[in-house]
Amino acid sequence: MRVQPRSKQPRIQRLDVVDSWKAQAYPSGKSACRLMSVYGKVFTVWTGMTPLVVLNGYKAVSEGLVSEEVSGRPLTPFLGAMMGDKGVFLTNGHTWKQQRRYAFTVLRIMATTIQQRIQEEADHLTKVLTSKQGLTFGPKTDMIHAVANVICAAVFGHRFSKEDESFNKMIEAVYSIISSSYTSWGMLYDSFPKIMHHLPGVHQKVLKRSDFLHEVVRKEVQSHKAKWKEGDRPLDFIDFYLDHIAKVRTGK
Repeated sequence: MRVQPRSKQPRIQRLDVVDSWKAQAYPSGKSACRLMSVYGKVFTVWTGMTPLVVLNGYKAVSEGLVSEEVSGRPLTPFLGAMMGDKGVFLTNGHTWKQQRRYAFTVLRIMATTIQQRIQEEADHLTKVLTSKQGLTFGPKTDMIHAVANVICAAVFGHRFSKEDESFNKMIEAVYSIISSSYTSWGMLYDSFPKIMHHLPGVHQKVLKRSDFLHEVVRKEVQSHKAKWKEGDRPLDFIDFYLDHIAKVRTGK
């Protein structure tokens, strides 16, 4: 069944139930190419009750990005249970657009600071690699720590030691949140959210990890608030938000 498009918008082909579940269970470039050969360059994958539009090719992407029907960000029941309807990462609609606009503004202002943070983490990573003295080892964990510390330094204003338990739990939580939607548990939750929310399973562990991540950020915000004084120069992402909130409240 085809969805009648508006003028100058790509036509959207809907996948059948079996192919939709296959696309969710095996999200890879090969599966996308196979589906494209059957359904065309623009098709819809249903994640539970949520339609996801897949765009393939420059023309489809360029037209889709300006289309009201396919330019939104999907918020599935499982992602909604973890992240709510606020922030930038996994939200949609007016709130997401406002947050994204301000986040981009902050990132431009912090460009030099972020570059310095990247250089600091590159120095730390170089020391780690040098300490191996040519021995064979897996660099994956050290690379993940370096990238995560750049983000933490920009958001929280400080880096973490690789031995820090909270730091490693945060990385694990982020990985679980991103990957969980493509698991069978995530698909079941999206299909039957009210039932799955009360049943035991892997999805409950992911929800707990999400709660832990929220708690860490909440503590960081509280710590910043305790130190923050109106008129202080913002040093990290949280500082910029506190400064913006204060200005909005005072009407400046």
